[in-house]
Amino acid sequence: MAKVRFKMKCSNTGKDENGFHSVQMYPVSSKGGKNETFIYWTPSGELNLCILKSQYFEPGKEYYIDIEEAN
Repeated sequence: MAKVRFKMKCSNTGKDENGFHSVQMYPVSSKGGKNETFIYWTPSGELNLCILKSQYFEPGKEYYIDIEEAN
């Protein structure tokens, strides 16, 4: 089973009127070091989440996102 890893940067977090938190992320764009590989394989995209707690994410910080097939 293959697993894909993305390196994303949190650009924004927020909270709506219902108490849900939004998190927006984009692929890393700074060149150099380990980011060179991630920029090559994921040059563009976006990830938008609606979650109950946003304390796990902070704008400006980078995060790894791992995706694998669910069985």
